This record gives sequence, C-alpha cells and structure tokens, in this order.
Amino acid sequence: MNMNINNNTTVLIVDDDKDISLIFSEFFQYEGYKVNTAHSGTEAFYLLNKNSIDLIVTDINMPEMNGIDFIHKVREINPYIPVIVVTGSYDLSVNKRLENMNIFEFLNKPVHMDALLNVVKNASKS
Repeated sequence: MNMNINNNTTVLIVDDDKDISLIFSEFFQYEGYKVNTAHSGTEAFYLLNKNSIDLIVTDINMPEMNGIDFIHKVREINPYIPVIVVTGSYDLSVNKRLENMNIFEFLNKPVHMDALLNVVKNASKS
C-alpha cells in the first residue's frame, strides 16, 4: 500500500456493517482518500446531498433504503458518479438490475483490499 497524500478524491462508503465501514474507511484514509461513511442508503443520500462526493462504494442489503433504491436515487441527481458495489448478495435478479444502473464495478464480499483499491483508483480517474 502506498500513502497518496495528494489525492483529493472523496469516497462515500455505504455499508450497514459498521466493522466493514470502519475497515474500508481506515484503508482509504491511509491511501490518502477523503472518506465519508453511512450505514444506510437514507444516511448516504443525505451525505451525498450535503458533501462533495467523487465516488461511492456501497453494499446492497441495508436497512431503511437498500443499495438498489439508493443507487436509483443517486442516478436521479448524478448519472455519472462512479458507483462500486461491494456485496455478499449473490442474487441473480439483483445482479441483473445492477447491470442497467451504470455501475462502475461489482465486487463480491469478501473482497481483497488491493482489488478494491485498484477499482477505486480507476473509478476516480473516470
């Protein structure tokens, strides 16, 4: 891992599992990213409207507003923000719905952190 202190990219991490949110948050901060975290789609949508967010890393299965509904709302206000889905959900119907939502990348949990970092780096360049 490299510390990239010149990175101005802000990542919004959305996962109801607080341990995963913390791990992702600390990892991306170490890599030089600015990070906001949310534990539901509702909280994430609020943060998205109040902060400058460059890309989103989200789970699908969450309380209040799930990832699919969250991504729909994101696309209504910003069709171009890169969205990376990291989920333990292997539901084919969910995967089909995601195909039509302009997702930058779909990764299954457990995710290798270097793979996630590479996807985030590529997304922040787009």
